[in-house]
Amino acid sequence: MRYYHDKNTERQKTDVSLNYIGYWTDNGGYYYYNTEPGKNYEQTMLDIKQYINKTQIPYKYIQLDSWWYYKDTNAAVTKWEPRPDIFPDGLVKVGQELGLPLVLHNRYWSKDTPYAVNYKFLKGLGLSVPITTRFWDFLLQRAKAWGLVVYEQDWMYVQFMYLEVMKTNLTLATTWMDAMAKSAENNDVTIQYCMAQSRQALQSLKYTAVTQGRVSDDYHLQHDQWKIGISSLFAHAVGVAPSKDTFWTTTNQPGNPFNTTEQYPALQTLVAVLSTGPVGPSDKIGYTNKDLLMKCCNSDGLILKPSKPATAINDQIIETAFNDGSGASGQVWSTYTDFGEYNKIRFGIIMVANLSKPYSITPSRASLDVEINQYPDSVIYDSKNMTKSASFSETSPFTLPTCLLNNANYCLYYTIPIMKRGNQTIIIYGETNKFVWMSSQRVAKLWVDDDNVAVTLRGAANENVTFAYSINGVMNTNTYTIDAKTHCVSIVIYSSTGKSPIPANFNCTNLLHTSAKHTKKAQPRQK
Repeated sequence: MRYYHDKNTERQKTDVSLNYIGYWTDNGGYYYYNTEPGKNYEQTMLDIKQYINKTQIPYKYIQLDSWWYYKDTNAAVTKWEPRPDIFPDGLVKVGQELGLPLVLHNRYWSKDTPYAVNYKFLKGLGLSVPITTRFWDFLLQRAKAWGLVVYEQDWMYVQFMYLEVMKTNLTLATTWMDAMAKSAENNDVTIQYCMAQSRQALQSLKYTAVTQGRVSDDYHLQHDQWKIGISSLFAHAVGVAPSKDTFWTTTNQPGNPFNTTEQYPALQTLVAVLSTGPVGPSDKIGYTNKDLLMKCCNSDGLILKPSKPATAINDQIIETAFNDGSGASGQVWSTYTDFGEYNKIRFGIIMVANLSKPYSITPSRASLDVEINQYPDSVIYDSKNMTKSASFSETSPFTLPTCLLNNANYCLYYTIPIMKRGNQTIIIYGETNKFVWMSSQRVAKLWVDDDNVAVTLRGAANENVTFAYSINGVMNTNTYTIDAKTHCVSIVIYSSTGKSPIPANFNCTNLLHTSAKHTKKAQPRQK
């Protein structure tokens, strides 16, 4: 279906909210309909910016939720523009003072919207819907002056289910979504679908601008909201990055509007980075666990993530469906980072949480097997005890021990291919102080041939990167500094010739992720 509809996921690579960490204010966030004592939202947002500057947390954008625009008594949008009691100086000026691009939330439209005077809306008893690209051009172009880069369309099921004409007009929903997406593509804005129905997720196959979709309920500190392993399968299949919503990085945040705590901040943070979607905490000023958050990204805020979202393994789904003890009795998800276009070198991750009894896993059960695999032998490591390892293959399964939330929070395992060169056994661990040890955002290239094993790391200028590997069981863990000009540093792990396989002029500058404009969409394929 992605092929038929020419769903191009390249736009995800330039969506700032998918590539860099950002600060969020949506449901569950400390500042969701909540400001600093005695201050308005404008002052509160500028206080957050001061905190960002003070702590040097490398946020690259800020998300503003539904608290800033006009709504009617049914909470439907009348005017999608900043209220003067929220931003007295206007969003243009505030955006300039924040100095960061914005992800802006919107919801369903009121029948009383004044925009219907100049633009075509179809109205129902309480809601209405815009149906022309001209309206969306007006809306998004104005918002770009505020700093908009990602438009978050929330409450999508309400817009469909509670506008009567949506269920009597066969093409209206398509017209609404077509116009929104076309305008976003024309104005270089990406879209997150939120609270979308399955039909709307499938419709996103037509739209390059739709880069991400919420696969969870609102965060609002629900303690099982992080369970996105199954819903992420669907999002990934239709070509959008799954979003788990925001999270806290610390347990206790005094004065929060929810009067509760976050029991599993490390688990929430881990799930966000393994989702490949946005990584956007929403902590109270002064309460962000920077050390935990920086396990997600490089020093510039670039998210270090796997090649695909972490998703539930088949045996978890089977056990969920039948509950007969034949599968995995808890959350068991897997993901990986692949290097090499054809003969893939795969570094796997298995995340376990709330597993009530041991479970025997193999590469195929973890969906980590590779069709063309030049390194069929691998080892598996427990992230909490790297001194222990075990063989991991179809004939040497690994038993995942019980992992309960109240004891371990989560359990994390890494599968690593074994490389043999002569009498040398080489294991590359990677950046073991991050959640994803081997990410393509950090490892620009893995140089492997019959005579050599080497890696080129990339990152921010002068960034220090700790990288680990072993040869014949001897661990080498060193800190390397990224060159300020090339944005690279290379490590020759093994060479039988004594010569580096890496070209002297190899440069990572053109490989860095940016939020620059995307290339034009390719011509549609023949159907």
